[in-house]
Amino acid sequence: MEECTYDRDKFMEIFCVNMTSTEQTVDKINTTVFEIGSLPRLIEYVDLQYCDLPYLTISSFRFLSQLQNLSIWYSSIKRLASAEEPISTNEANGMYLLI
Repeated sequence: MEECTYDRDKFMEIFCVNMTSTEQTVDKINTTVFEIGSLPRLIEYVDLQYCDLPYLTISSFRFLSQLQNLSIWYSSIKRLASAEEPISTNEANGMYLLI
């Protein structure tokens, strides 16, 4: 089950497991933080574990303006980029093509 956990007492860090896309990760972080009544700009540490990410874009985390550390453990990342790149997906065979 994909989830993020956020503890008000440790308001500078968030922990997410089983994420399957960058977009899902960003959405879960936002949803989790706002449900607690906090703000994403307070987060300095993101910890991702057991994620299967076909494509991870570091710049997608820009909304976390104080982010200092992105830790990724026991995860699979097929493609890593520092900025957004246009891609198209061939869902039939899982290929990712730059366009």
